[in-house]
Amino acid sequence: MQDLIVVDVHSHVYTETYAKVLQSNGLLARTPEGDLRIGSGKRTSLISETIIDVGKRMQEMKNFGFRTFQILSISRPWTYFLTPVEEVKVVRGINNEAAEIVRRNPDTFGGLATLPLHAGVEDCIEEAERAVKDLGLNGFIVGTGIGEKTIDSPEFGPLLDTISRLDRPIFLHPGSLPLDRALNEDFRTGELVNYLFETSFTLARLILSGALEGRRLKVVAAHGGGFLTYQFGRLDRGYEVYPDLRARLRRKPSEYLKEVYFDSIVFSREALFHLLKFAGTDHVMFGTDYPFRISDPPGMKSTLDSTGLGEEELRKVYQENAERLYKIRL
Repeated sequence: MQDLIVVDVHSHVYTETYAKVLQSNGLLARTPEGDLRIGSGKRTSLISETIIDVGKRMQEMKNFGFRTFQILSISRPWTYFLTPVEEVKVVRGINNEAAEIVRRNPDTFGGLATLPLHAGVEDCIEEAERAVKDLGLNGFIVGTGIGEKTIDSPEFGPLLDTISRLDRPIFLHPGSLPLDRALNEDFRTGELVNYLFETSFTLARLILSGALEGRRLKVVAAHGGGFLTYQFGRLDRGYEVYPDLRARLRRKPSEYLKEVYFDSIVFSREALFHLLKFAGTDHVMFGTDYPFRISDPPGMKSTLDSTGLGEEELRKVYQENAERLYKIRL
């Protein structure tokens, strides 16, 4: 597949505005070893400086061993900790800068917009419209937690309607549910375990609350959807025995789950087999979590290549699904 362009749908960037906000709030700092550290307390992760240096990033991408196109998004904690007025201003700056990176490098990058979800739904709707219609961004990234809320909260209904009408996907990404306030995240259990729970929890709420009912909302779930593709039977059993779930949903929860898109970040061949069997090759897309320390783009591609998928199926996972979903032409 010499003409293949590998689309990485899970790749992060910290724009200049975002990096400054994180630094000023003590959430982004350089380590003695030269890496960057995001977060505070025990909920921290290490990142390469290529998250803020696009030039170095593009040089490093040449060493992956394959041609890649990255769909960029900011990562945790997003802007939900800012005051509403400040958040709207910062979000506009972030999205402007993301769009400029894409404009300068259209053969290398696409971009997702962030939204001022703490500021309020009216500001979110305005920014969502601007991000797609004026800036040409390809979709939206939403954190699993918005303060004490999640994106299925009824107040966000008009925003979900707008995003459905704009026909752009929501990338559901963990890291902002306040689990670290209730749980001791020793031994990096926040990043390695609780993030997967966050995605599972918020995605399950989207389904079980009925937020997807009647909407043509396209959801992309990070890290293979957390645990839900393995435990979908429990959701369906709940649907069978609890009338309140049947009152909200016209179909079994697993049927909604099969309409979700998943990235391929599950870190093992065995888990990839399961994900591909559950979701099918039409609903799985290549992702790497680049440039976080946990990421390994060449290794992740090698693992996916080893699954035994045919050329047509691999082309869907690597390129065609993302082209269709994010409306990009490569």
